[in-house]
Amino acid sequence: MEVVHQPNTLFERVKFNAIRFNRYIGKHLIVAVLIVIVIFILINSFLMYHVDTIGAFNNKKGTKMDAFVDGIYFTSTTMSTVGYGDITPQTKSAKIFTTCMQVVVLFLSMRLFDTASQMRVGPKLM
Repeated sequence: MEVVHQPNTLFERVKFNAIRFNRYIGKHLIVAVLIVIVIFILINSFLMYHVDTIGAFNNKKGTKMDAFVDGIYFTSTTMSTVGYGDITPQTKSAKIFTTCMQVVVLFLSMRLFDTASQMRVGPKLM
């Protein structure tokens, strides 16, 4: 029968639990990254809709976003770098928000591809 070392000190228990957590996350990391992206889309859709409609209302301009679905559509096309151009930000604050969103999307995309490549190829060598 194999004897399993049980952690005795607080440091050993924290280290043991961290290792278990890393193994669990390693198996389910792609799902976690996809959940973060979906949450990011929903939050940015909500914010983009409100930033554009409130700013357009205050400036007495017309906005192209009439519903929350338009915010989801705009965020999805911006994140996928398609950008059809049928819905565009109308105010300066909405344009700044969109630029910041594009920078964050760049890093999220890199993380997603990095995670997918690690699952396919294996962990980093360095």
